[in-house]
Amino acid sequence: MKKILYSFILLFLVLIPIKISAKEGITNYYIDATILSNGDINIKEMFIMNGKFNGMNRIINHRGSTNIFNGSIDSFKGSNIYNGDNIVINEVKGIPYSKHLEFNDINKQGDKFNEVNYANRGDYGVYTKDNKYDGIELLIYNPSSSKKAFYIDYTITNMAIVHNDIAELGFNIFTQLKEYVDNLEMIIHIPNNNNLLRIWAHGPLWGESEIIDKSTVKVTIKELEAYTPIDVRVAFDKEVLTESSKYSNTDALDKIIEIETEKANLANEEREQAIETIKQEKRIQTIFDIIKLIWVIVLIIIVYYVYNKYDKEYENEFKAKYFRDFPSNKEPTDVGYLIRKSINNDDLSASILMLIYKKVLTFEVINNKKDYNLIYHTTNDLNISDKKLIEFLYIKKFEEINDLEIISLTKLKSQANKKYEKFLKKYTNWKDEVTSKAKSYSFFENNNIVKVLSIIYSFLGIFIGLSNFLYLSIITINTKYSFIFTILEFIISIVSLIYFATFTKRTKEANFEYIKWIALKKFMEDFGTMDKKDLPDIVLWEKYLVYAVTLGCANKLAKVMKIRAEELNNFNTSNIIFDYYRFNNLMTFSTIINRTVNTSINSAYNTQSIANSRNSSGGGFGGGFSSGGGSFGGGGGGGRF
Repeated sequence: MKKILYSFILLFLVLIPIKISAKEGITNYYIDATILSNGDINIKEMFIMNGKFNGMNRIINHRGSTNIFNGSIDSFKGSNIYNGDNIVINEVKGIPYSKHLEFNDINKQGDKFNEVNYANRGDYGVYTKDNKYDGIELLIYNPSSSKKAFYIDYTITNMAIVHNDIAELGFNIFTQLKEYVDNLEMIIHIPNNNNLLRIWAHGPLWGESEIIDKSTVKVTIKELEAYTPIDVRVAFDKEVLTESSKYSNTDALDKIIEIETEKANLANEEREQAIETIKQEKRIQTIFDIIKLIWVIVLIIIVYYVYNKYDKEYENEFKAKYFRDFPSNKEPTDVGYLIRKSINNDDLSASILMLIYKKVLTFEVINNKKDYNLIYHTTNDLNISDKKLIEFLYIKKFEEINDLEIISLTKLKSQANKKYEKFLKKYTNWKDEVTSKAKSYSFFENNNIVKVLSIIYSFLGIFIGLSNFLYLSIITINTKYSFIFTILEFIISIVSLIYFATFTKRTKEANFEYIKWIALKKFMEDFGTMDKKDLPDIVLWEKYLVYAVTLGCANKLAKVMKIRAEELNNFNTSNIIFDYYRFNNLMTFSTIINRTVNTSINSAYNTQSIANSRNSSGGGFGGGFSSGGGSFGGGGGGGRF
């Protein structure tokens, strides 16, 4: 049940909303333009950049096409008549703002910037101007740390055109803006316009243009990508340009309408195609969503069925909190495999202590309690795993080990380094043997067919999720919720795969024994709280200590036993004299042997890795790391506290 609980916790963490940071660029770009009676256009721009920056490189052009205007219809598609004469910078400012900036804030007071010839990164309140053939380039020094919006007031002279029938302004808003713009709004004022007013805008098809009133038009666009050109064309009363000197001497309105109608038809065809594409994409994505939903529902049914029939342990009649006896005579390695379906180094330490308990091995303190000797006593009462364990300790064939042969723990650690290959081979031989023996008890039910079928179903979910990810990456519709659903389905697939690959169920008999071993562990953990009359016979304490190592409570038990053993020193029961001194040494030895086993095995593996690594190169031609580290300046580190 814990596995399912962990899976749900993982899904809960995934469902926690994740804040997605805004795309770097310009948040809001406001443009307020006014067509003057002499044909000039006055433009006020205000915008907010996000992220880190020192300023803005604003390029403003007054020239575009070099084609000569000749009155033909092609001339109205783009020619030199739409160019201005010059650009005049009226004012550059930094506008203060709080959380939001509205269009009307374009008229707010701010810090006036001064034109300079040169400035440094990080400067504030200045700008440089570089004149180009087709316009100007401004470097406005307004770093992000200043928290000020950019403001530019400039005039492009002689832009608007007087035709025979109407007046016109053709204006490129952007042709090479390097920044992404989340929201762009442009309002164009045509003072004293009373009759005719038309507007056309070109760029991404999701942009919009509208006529506000007889003297005002508006252009808006969301999510304008960098380097996307957009322009606007306005037709209005020619009486507005009373002081203009730019005349085409051509009737223009019909030609403009013909050009714009053709462009509109092409755009509308593209929209129709986009609409049909979106419908098709929605249909396919809906199918994907239905398939994912069905897959999740079926998975829930499968998990419920698998858990209850093949994972949930059998109910047990044993309900007691403690079990004071040993549930069986199985070896520590068998118990370890029953508990966790694997055998680890604690089981190896416990097996050594079991040989000491059986008097196959004895130990003695040497070098003023700084080391221990293990002494082997010949016996015919050994199984194969015991023999392989003794071979591991002495790193030689069993037949070559003599009665009363001694090996110290220091030598054991030394041989783990010097004879690491043989040491690890003996260790692997022992582990393979005890694992094979533990498996022979058939503690766990064989549910391989169910596992394979369930895992295949999880892989099906992964395939569905990956396929949908691929599809979502190439379609154009808004797929936020489908994307989230796909992520969840994919994660659920991975979680279910892990669950199906790892679930196990003990047989009814094995689970009955498992419950008793866990109750024995609980008894040993609470050993210190027991009354003397509830304690087991002291002759069994050594055996308790052996299994405590496998059950993972040896350190706690040993500390309590030392206290209780001292209380029972010289205790006599069944005519057996309790050897307090030996038992006290055994408890200390149990801790040391466990540490020695782990250190020796890890050391052997490390030595093997070093031996298999590339040689270092003193000449600096690459290769393995050399020893040492931390000799130079810089660096650092850290960790939890």
